[in-house]
Amino acid sequence: METPTHSHAVVIGAGIGGLLAARVLSERFDRVTVVERDGLPDTPIARRCVPQARHAHALTARGRTAIEELFPGFTDDLVGLGAPTGDLQSDFRWVFDGHRWAKGTSGVHLLLAGRPLIEWHLRNLVCALPNVEILGHCAAIGIITDPRRHAVTGLALNGRSHRIADASLDADLIVDASGRSSQSQGWLEPLGYPRPEEEKLSIHLAYATRRYRREPSQIDGALGIGVGSLPALPRGGLALAQENDSWIITLAGYGDDEPPLDAEGFAAFAASCPAPDLGELISEAEPIDDGVRYRVPTTVRRHFDAAQLPNGYVPFGDTICSFNPVYGQGMSVAALESLILRDCLLTDRRQVTDRFLRAV
Repeated sequence: METPTHSHAVVIGAGIGGLLAARVLSERFDRVTVVERDGLPDTPIARRCVPQARHAHALTARGRTAIEELFPGFTDDLVGLGAPTGDLQSDFRWVFDGHRWAKGTSGVHLLLAGRPLIEWHLRNLVCALPNVEILGHCAAIGIITDPRRHAVTGLALNGRSHRIADASLDADLIVDASGRSSQSQGWLEPLGYPRPEEEKLSIHLAYATRRYRREPSQIDGALGIGVGSLPALPRGGLALAQENDSWIITLAGYGDDEPPLDAEGFAAFAASCPAPDLGELISEAEPIDDGVRYRVPTTVRRHFDAAQLPNGYVPFGDTICSFNPVYGQGMSVAALESLILRDCLLTDRRQVTDRFLRAV
């Protein structure tokens, strides 16, 4: 398919999903604009609008290879920035369902970069693309369609960005990567497009995270610990080696089993998990922050595949489905969706939404 002259795609959201979508769109459109309501820091720190970024994140092996397909050398770049990497089985301690995994070599390598570092580096790579622009402090406030309301033609904005001259952007395609809090369906409903069916699962998950200074000798040189919860003891946690010689330790509990945030309570909760490893690490590590908390009452899947949508509107990432973060799927699913979007754009763009939603 030949790329039409002066074609323009707009992405809502500059998180992991939005950045990966922008990379794919840059191959098929003359211009790509990413709009983000939050500020975009010059250093790898968690953004205000992404509170979950302050907690432990895992980029699975498949997610990493998907990103490598779009950005060759991505892993080496992050290792060069200090991110540890190691074998899933030989360099980690895992306890699931009360059973400790045996040591061995899996051949599966994990990249242990913090979420802020991953996003910051991806944003720099996307900004370097000649036909992509990212606008911070620029909030989307509505979708514009043609007079018959069949197809999107633009995105209405409320921006403080000095690079915006108008209150809207013309768009041949809009990718909504604004996450589980996406407002797009509220904008589309007055145009005659009913909200998709939402499937919700109540999980009542709460987690707390603290950072500690890492010494190479701790936990016999392992790069991480994972302790899964049990039905009779619905609490667990994850410790990961990170850049800057640090540990990030996230403890999680379901229902009333909410981990405390103070140092003493945090350590006691870790020691009470189905294996003692997390508590032992905390007992010998030096804390370097006061910790943060996050709660996830439900996971949500929106069944866009069965909904009527205007041509040119593509929901993406957490806008479609937000997962239980304990399982570490979010970034990797977004990466795989970006490859699916890439394939869907190879043929008639007028049907890209239907093809994409069926495939994901």
